[in-house]
Amino acid sequence: MVSVDKDLEPHTDFRWTVSPNPATDIVSVKCQGNPILHNNYIVQVKDMTGKVILEKSIDKGDFSIDISAFQAGVYMMTIANSGAVKTCIKVVKI
Repeated sequence: MVSVDKDLEPHTDFRWTVSPNPATDIVSVKCQGNPILHNNYIVQVKDMTGKVILEKSIDKGDFSIDISAFQAGVYMMTIANSGAVKTCIKVVKI
């Protein structure tokens, strides 16, 4: 499981966790704490070249992403809202 340091998420009292990580198929993303989700969050998964592999909108603190079709490697998951709260999490596909 990977969690993100709260210092990377200014003015929040929550953190995102991704598990399992590394993963082969489905990763679960959970928000621990009190997220302000009245603004939809956009989740992007990018490969190491910066190409967007997946993008989806979320409106709740817990969701799953299917990475089974991804090539093995390292990806960056960005979770952001219009209020400039942004989190980056490294996800490893094996």
